[in-house]
Amino acid sequence: MKKVKRGKKPEVKSTPECKVSKAPVAYEDSVLSKYSDSPSGISPEGLLALCKDADLNMHSDAEVLALLYVCGSKKYGAISKEELKVGLSKLGIKTATQWKGLKKKLSEICSESNIEEYKAFYNFVFNYHMMVPGQKTLDKDGAIGLLEILMKKTHPISQKFVAFLKQSERKVINRDQWQNLISLFTSLEKGEQYDTSGAWPSLYDEFHEWMLKN
Repeated sequence: MKKVKRGKKPEVKSTPECKVSKAPVAYEDSVLSKYSDSPSGISPEGLLALCKDADLNMHSDAEVLALLYVCGSKKYGAISKEELKVGLSKLGIKTATQWKGLKKKLSEICSESNIEEYKAFYNFVFNYHMMVPGQKTLDKDGAIGLLEILMKKTHPISQKFVAFLKQSERKVINRDQWQNLISLFTSLEKGEQYDTSGAWPSLYDEFHEWMLKN
C-alpha cells in the first residue's frame, strides 16, 4: 500500500482589520460639548462661560449681543444648536484657530463698518428685549442700559441723550424712537442743525430743547 503524500496545508491569510472611518465632527458640536450639558444648545450659564473664554463681559460688551444677533437667538440669553451652526457659518468659523478670532469678528458688527448690518443688529437688540407677547416698548432704564452698551463708542453724543433720558419724565422708549436714534446721532455729530419742523419723534424735540439749555 502506497503512502499518500500529504500536501502542505494551505496558507491562511489573516483578514486585515476593518477600519471604520469616523465622520468629522462639526465645529458647532465641539463648541456645544464645551459649553453645554445638553446637545440641544447653550444655556445662559454656558454662554457666560463662553464669554469668559472669549474675553467678553456678558453684561457690558456689545459683542455678546452681536453673537446673539448673528446666531438669530430666539430664547433670551441662550443659543440653540441650529442657531449656533448658522452663526458660526456667517462668521466663517469652522476651526479652533478661527474661533480665536471670534471677538474681533463680533467687534466689526458693533463698529458700523457695515452700516446696514449695524442697523439690522441695532434693531434686533430692541426686538430681542421684547419679553412678553404684545410688548412694544422698552422701559426707560432698560433702554438707557442698552444705549450705553451699544453706542458709547460709535456715537459719543448718545451719552448726552442718556443724561437727558435720566432726567426725563418719560417711562418708556417705543420702536420708532429707538430705530431713528442712529440717524439723529449721525446728523448731530456731523454738525447739522436739528430740524424742528422735521418728522422726528417728539422725544427728540424734547432732547433738542434740553441740549440748548445744557
